Amino acid sequence: MRDFETTEKITVPEKLIDQIIGQDKAVEIIKKAAKQKRNALLIGPPGTGKSMLAQAMAELMPAEELEDILTYPNPNNENQPLIKTVKTHPSLDEIEKNKEFKMLFHPKELLDMKRGTAGKPLPLIGMGRRIFRMSRVLDDRMGSGGSNILMLILLGIFILAIIFYLDLAENIKWLLLAGIFGIAFLYIISSATQGLSRRFMPTENANPKLIIDNSEKFTAPFIDATGAKAGALLGDCKHDPLQSFFDANITLSKNGIDTVVSMAQIVDSMLKKYPELIERNVNGYEGIILPYTEKIYSLGYKNGKVQPVRIECVNRRPYTGNLKILKYCGNELLVTPEHKIYVDGMYTDARQLKGNEKIVLSQDAISNSGSLLLLTKNMHESRLESISEVTCAGYVYNLTTESGNLFANGILASNSGGLGTPPHLRVESGAVHRANKGVLFIDEIASLKWHWQQELLTAMQEKRYPITGQSEMSSGALVKTEAVPSDFVLVAAGNLPDLQQIHPALRSRIRGAGYEVYVEDNMDDTPENEDRLVQFIAQEVKKDGRIPHFNRDAVIEIIEEARRMSGRKKKFTLNLRELGGLVRATGDIARERGAQFVEREHVALAKKVFSSIEGQLGKKFVERKKDYETFMHEGSAVGRVNGLAVLGESSSGLVLPIVAEVTPASSKSEGKVFATGKLGTIAKEAVENVSAIVKKTMGTDISKSDIHIQFLQTYEGVEGDSASISIAVSVISAMTNIPVKQDYALTGSVDVRGDVLPVGGVTAKTEAAIETGLKHVLVPKMNFEDIILSPDKKGRAEIIPVSNIVEVLKHVLVDCPEKTKLLESMKDGGKPKQKKKKR
Repeated sequence: MRDFETTEKITVPEKLIDQIIGQDKAVEIIKKAAKQKRNALLIGPPGTGKSMLAQAMAELMPAEELEDILTYPNPNNENQPLIKTVKTHPSLDEIEKNKEFKMLFHPKELLDMKRGTAGKPLPLIGMGRRIFRMSRVLDDRMGSGGSNILMLILLGIFILAIIFYLDLAENIKWLLLAGIFGIAFLYIISSATQGLSRRFMPTENANPKLIIDNSEKFTAPFIDATGAKAGALLGDCKHDPLQSFFDANITLSKNGIDTVVSMAQIVDSMLKKYPELIERNVNGYEGIILPYTEKIYSLGYKNGKVQPVRIECVNRRPYTGNLKILKYCGNELLVTPEHKIYVDGMYTDARQLKGNEKIVLSQDAISNSGSLLLLTKNMHESRLESISEVTCAGYVYNLTTESGNLFANGILASNSGGLGTPPHLRVESGAVHRANKGVLFIDEIASLKWHWQQELLTAMQEKRYPITGQSEMSSGALVKTEAVPSDFVLVAAGNLPDLQQIHPALRSRIRGAGYEVYVEDNMDDTPENEDRLVQFIAQEVKKDGRIPHFNRDAVIEIIEEARRMSGRKKKFTLNLRELGGLVRATGDIARERGAQFVEREHVALAKKVFSSIEGQLGKKFVERKKDYETFMHEGSAVGRVNGLAVLGESSSGLVLPIVAEVTPASSKSEGKVFATGKLGTIAKEAVENVSAIVKKTMGTDISKSDIHIQFLQTYEGVEGDSASISIAVSVISAMTNIPVKQDYALTGSVDVRGDVLPVGGVTAKTEAAIETGLKHVLVPKMNFEDIILSPDKKGRAEIIPVSNIVEVLKHVLVDCPEKTKLLESMKDGGKPKQKKKKR
């Protein structure tokens, strides 16, 4: 290990790829994949650095080709928005050649770009954001003409002054005055016409929407789509059911007859008529898209006039909150704050209204009670009298019409379903689009539905993928954009069992244009790797930013814990996520105690605090079993053995008492083996193998006996074959009536020939036996060097390596004549002596 006093002196690499510990093979492949833009599939246990490898790959990829993407309305087909792609940071030559681009830059910015270092773009706002902002500015200018009129009036006054000041003939003066007044009159008529057009003809918003913005980014995008649903992964077109009315009156038109009805009546009747079409969510929302055969019309505004418009969707939802009350002409309308009302020539959220705006009405008069007196086919303007707010609870309703608007209580308003909002403004990009020219990382790839995996494959193959609504019951499903760029590199990750759940075509695509990597879960115990762990601790301290640095003794203790967690001799664990958790827990304790640096004693305290749930449960199980004497740690007993196990996937051990009994066979034809204790598949198979071992070891016929094996109080279940040796000893003890020493604990698998095989988690199991008070622990000989005990546990129990069932029986059975006779009858690891055949 390198010489240092504290990790404060350790240099942490700047590049992420150099911060990855112990994954040399994966790092080399990732470097190749980044350079050649290849896909990668990373398979391995959690916490070994898969996501870090993906981020490092994005850091290594070139970023000069970043693109911004905007959506525009399609004048020919509103449900197919146009897609425009522009470079986020175009070069100076590209800007100079394109006049439209050049207008978006300040001259000082262009000058700075000329002075900038070639090939290194300055931190400028992206082109997409510039285009979007400029469209907003131009739209605001179109909406305000007051300043232009003022300038014209001043200009007219100035011209008139000049005319009267100059010495001209009277007829010429009057001719000039007539010309000026004529031009002014025509301008006033033109302005008034445009104003009325804006007020009485709702127009779609022609401003683009910026759906991908890479401004101020100079590295390839890294998008983590782990756990993303279809909309977040593939893009979506919003339905937007938030705009809603509190129950209001609308006008139904049928065969030229207009009838005033309530929205609640229409919505409730349609939901009752088409129950199979209802879309629901957890918030109580209920809505349906009406079948095309359902011809129902409401009064709305379309093609420049008031006329019946078809109702396409209806919905309702429970609502508790604030509602806006719009009062006008003695009537009122209650809407949610998000609802858009047509005022002053545009749709505006109700929460933004001040109470004096001009609104559009469809009736000549409204009574104080709010009922319509007279409906006409003409619109006229009025002003809002006031805006107030009230808290209300109940259902809110809405109808989606083909025109995107309707008259509710006589006032022209937008309606939900997104049809009141232009389709291109409802488009939302997905992870496959945001990762364009970068890396798309998906951990737990098997959690994606197969249909989504197929769509992901399409996006990979075509490098372009259109955006559409992901819910079939949403109006967004009617919208499908032009193809949006999705030229990304996929880095998928998962565990070994996940391979079965990955779509074969998707995996084939990854293999055909990329690499598959199995991520290592441990690394060799060498001085070089010790230095890597020192670097890892320094990285974690720097990354956290809230814990002090570690001194040398504390680092040595963390490295020792890395050895213990590996569970293998001469290895370090690469489950660095869990090791990093221990580093942070240790730092928290040191900071709590006001220490300048983390010391060894802080690490010892952190191990107790940082115990996993399984470890905490294991201690409680031990306490409970001690209280009720479920297991014994002294004396001897027939057919009873202290086995060892680990809880779940953790490194927490547990003493597992096992008892066996032999009874006369319940069946005349054969003896059976009965095992209880919530055993898993592998554990059941291990029990069956033990019967073969017993037959071979004992050399007797057990067909006339039933063998009963019980795992005591294993409510958490038992899986694996590491208790095989314990089962065999308990059964042999029960059959021979030879007691087993109860201060021994056993772990190990055993094959049908009686050889003891290695198992996992021997360190945790040994620690559990020591904490329970057992004095001897039998482990497989091949696992002996895998055991790494902390200083406080060393020497508290004798650890005995064994290689076959005979050695096990020698140690655990109580000395007696029966034991001697049994061992004399066994030879070569449990094989019974063969009688010599007479010639």
